[in-house]
Amino acid sequence: MRKASELLASMAPVSIADRPLFERYFKAFPQEICEMTFTNMLLWGESRKHRFCEEEGHLLTSFEKRGEKRKWYPPVGPDPSRILREIGKEVSWLYLGENIASQIRETLPLQEERDRFDYIYGLQDLRELRGGKYAEKRNLLRQCLKHNPEIVRLQSSHREECKAMIGRWMDAGEHQGSASTLDEVSALHLAMEHFDTLGLIGIGIRINGTMEAFAIGAPLNATMFVEHFEKTSNAYPGLYALILHEFAKAIPAEFTHLNREEDLGIPGLRTAKERWHPYSLVKKYSLS
Repeated sequence: MRKASELLASMAPVSIADRPLFERYFKAFPQEICEMTFTNMLLWGESRKHRFCEEEGHLLTSFEKRGEKRKWYPPVGPDPSRILREIGKEVSWLYLGENIASQIRETLPLQEERDRFDYIYGLQDLRELRGGKYAEKRNLLRQCLKHNPEIVRLQSSHREECKAMIGRWMDAGEHQGSASTLDEVSALHLAMEHFDTLGLIGIGIRINGTMEAFAIGAPLNATMFVEHFEKTSNAYPGLYALILHEFAKAIPAEFTHLNREEDLGIPGLRTAKERWHPYSLVKKYSLS
């Protein structure tokens, strides 16, 4: 196997033309971590400088967030733990799942990354909202439904409406001009540009003719969907509950679970995700 420096030198930026290669690997070796999708690799490729190469039957990918050193995603292939054992100490790794961690934790110094854990929900629960634990959510839905929301199945033609909604969201809060928000806006623009090619599914909510919320996601594996974007305005109570409920109903029936990504250690976001009663958490580890 080549050294890490040689592998990095051979890595190329991710483009839409690389989708068949990524999909071939992800189909053969299903993933459960939200970052490990071609959609993520493409949409955030500019801001995170995603790079990839193939090595001995494995797909290797890396990223470099603004102001940080380059890190590597988990190898995808028949024996990712072997790749980690051979070059694991040469580079920094992030988003390693339990399946890999269980094979290398005795020999390599893993660090559990609680702020990166993915939240997994049962789609049937989100579609039906039955039982006492969802009473608060049903009440929020009733509040929002009083405003006669229009549920829209998103298409690429809704690009400008979604961009306008994001602009209002930025202007209304503390996110205006922040680098992370601008990166998210850039990723959203790419999502709408390649909406059909990527096979994305999205739901929007209009009230009084204005887009007030939307959610967009894609398949993660054969039974799990991942929600890549969810944004709502603060104009109407219950919008958060309604957009997630409607998004869950729009996801095809063959998918049984929804990955709603991580909370990044933000207290309010963690509380909000926990109040939707996750089915499980997907653990992630780092290796430096």
